[in-house]
Amino acid sequence: MGGGGSRLQPSKTPKQPPTPSISRQSSGVGMVAGPQPDEASPNEPPPSFVGLIAEGTVVPDARNGPYVLNSYHDNVIGDFRGYEHEAGYDDWFATNRAIMAQQKSWGTVDFEGANAVDPDYMFPYGTINGEGVNMAELRPVVMEAQRAMKAGSDQAFETACSKPGAAEAYERIATLPERSGEVRQPGGEQLDLVGLYKGGLGAVGELWEYGQQAIVASGEAGVAAWWGILKAKPSQKTNPKDDTETLERALTRALNANQAQRIWFKLATEYGGDISKVTDCAQISLGFATAEGLERAARFVLLQASTFKNRVANPTDEGYRDLTFTVLISGHICEVRAAPPAI
Repeated sequence: MGGGGSRLQPSKTPKQPPTPSISRQSSGVGMVAGPQPDEASPNEPPPSFVGLIAEGTVVPDARNGPYVLNSYHDNVIGDFRGYEHEAGYDDWFATNRAIMAQQKSWGTVDFEGANAVDPDYMFPYGTINGEGVNMAELRPVVMEAQRAMKAGSDQAFETACSKPGAAEAYERIATLPERSGEVRQPGGEQLDLVGLYKGGLGAVGELWEYGQQAIVASGEAGVAAWWGILKAKPSQKTNPKDDTETLERALTRALNANQAQRIWFKLATEYGGDISKVTDCAQISLGFATAEGLERAARFVLLQASTFKNRVANPTDEGYRDLTFTVLISGHICEVRAAPPAI
């Protein structure tokens, strides 16, 4: 393997969890008995995670993601934390090492290609011609990615505003006042990662139901909805003020602007290790086809929201526009995002 020094073994070897439950959440019709699927769909009501919560195997595998239900684990320490098995980490490492071996220049690294290197590997381990990351050559790549993304986002927003009545609705949405302030998960500084995930998995079913209520309030038919649990993919970085950390954050925004940053990275760079400040572990996203539907849904969620980021009024550097809320659901702070699907 190499690059990471000796591995710290977890206090508990990750094990194959039991089937989470035999019941599934079903919007509007209560609980429906039936066999638990091996893989859940983000666009359907989430399964019940009561079995995993009771077992404590609540962390989604960093490779398989939150929808492969039989790969949840409790491995939150050590060099391959976030992965159910060490083999998953080794596969990730070997795959990215092979990708980096094909690179000829830091100025031509493609983060959007089908065979793109993972920045989590590239920054601590990646080399080209025997040399580590060359910031002078790589920074223009990031800036160009941001520029291209902003141009695309701005054009999509102009197209959305051109629909009858949409410009006026977006103007009203832009006036919705943001809500700031420190929001923390119940448990405060005593909360650990397993506890965070227990809360997220315990809340995601009701969060889905809440999203359906927001859809009804929007008055729009055919709204796209998808739920998620934030992957805790490992970050090997240790110095949050290092310039490579800043660039990774730029890459994350530029290339994955609609995805939350990874938990360990956020803990190291934003939250001072306080797990209770992670408020996007359980998420639901709603994609609206009309500005009017988005506005009505936003006003509904604002009735319960603890915080609100209005990125229609204040788009990101890449031009990304959505509305992001935190809402207390089943004793857990969850994230609700709403946006027209093309923006």
